[in-house]
Amino acid sequence: AECASPAREGGPAMVSASGNGEVWDASEVSFVYMASSSVLTVAPASSSTAGGTAVRVFGVGVPSENILCRFGMEVVPGTYVGGDELCVGQDPDDSAPGSMMTLDRCMGWVEVVCVSPPHAAGVVTVEVSASEGGFSTSKVEFAYQPAAVVFSVQPATGPSAGVGVVSVVGDHLLGDALCGFGSSEPSSAHVVSSALVKCEPPARAPSIAGVEIGTGDDGQQFSTSGAVYEYIEEATVVGIVPREGPQSGGTIVRLALNTVDTSAVSACRFGTIGPLTSRAAGYWAECASPAPQGGAAGGC
Repeated sequence: AECASPAREGGPAMVSASGNGEVWDASEVSFVYMASSSVLTVAPASSSTAGGTAVRVFGVGVPSENILCRFGMEVVPGTYVGGDELCVGQDPDDSAPGSMMTLDRCMGWVEVVCVSPPHAAGVVTVEVSASEGGFSTSKVEFAYQPAAVVFSVQPATGPSAGVGVVSVVGDHLLGDALCGFGSSEPSSAHVVSSALVKCEPPARAPSIAGVEIGTGDDGQQFSTSGAVYEYIEEATVVGIVPREGPQSGGTIVRLALNTVDTSAVSACRFGTIGPLTSRAAGYWAECASPAPQGGAAGGC
């Protein structure tokens, strides 16, 4: 005889037969409903189409061994991390008090880590395997997006103190973007559009650092475009010639700097007047003094 199992909570159920639907045999044969696992949330919730992002999957009823994760139709192995899930036994059949059979009711959550497989751009659902075959049906969404690409960085140079803001032009600059400058700790980016983000360079010793953008996967993967940003030594005025001039201004003042790269200086300031255009003159930088309010003015 064949019967289709009805929907029921997980656990064992006695299977009986009847000729009239009223009187049932006293069978000792049981059918076990496997408790379905379920996914509560995932983090991060997106990855590049290349995959390779370690995704933390939080769920309930997840087995601790032989775990599988399914991204859309792609199945990958998972690693059980743990959590605070508590499972307690309960009589599965209120109509049969005193039954020795119990089923597990689980509360809390467990964490599983799965590496996202490559996939075309779009949204898929993430599911985890149940104890005995099949997968959850939680339909938690996970987004695949094209990898970020960097075209240019403007300005391409800046002081080693890391002050200022640079504009990074590229493509697919979406989501919670991060700016990466060489090996420095990534920082949050201000996303203007999918083609432009604003970044604040961190402080770094004078050097050339690669600039790449990470999007949507908590900084696990960044673009590999090869764009660079040059950190230069901050110029400091250590001397001026001449040291005084008429209040009418117009004196060409030579600035002695703490760096031989005078081309790194593009402006100067006298007191609070500036910026004023400067020019390189050998190992000096030159500026024309403005007409101040009177008294001494400091150049920098």
